[in-house]
Amino acid sequence: NTLLQGFEPLSDLHVRLSSLTSDAGVADTALAEAHAAITINPTLALAWTRKSAALRRLGRLDEAMEAVETALQLEPDQADALKARALIHQMQNRLAPAAEDFLVATRTLFSPGGLAVPALRELRRGSRPDLQHEIDPS
Repeated sequence: NTLLQGFEPLSDLHVRLSSLTSDAGVADTALAEAHAAITINPTLALAWTRKSAALRRLGRLDEAMEAVETALQLEPDQADALKARALIHQMQNRLAPAAEDFLVATRTLFSPGGLAVPALRELRRGSRPDLQHEIDPS
């Protein structure tokens, strides 16, 4: 066990690979990596979100919705899962639920404990010049 100290859990690595392969447009590999993460840790909400994204990219919207609902049962305030569900709703032409999920996801990210708040603080301090163009594109 001490040999693995300082390393990410294997399930997290599979989640990262799922995200990277999905971004690269290789949805079938992304799905396999998400499935591997879920097999290792079935309570990892982000793995279910990545599975949902891969299924959505493959056009399997019903299965994608099931996966994202599992993610939200495990972690109800997960912004990535809310955005994933919104994209599925949008693809199903269900615009009202899509807008609601996008709004809740945005509020979650920018709430006092949200993930975007520390990043915004870093940008304001100038500690992330690599991201400065994101808030000042000129």
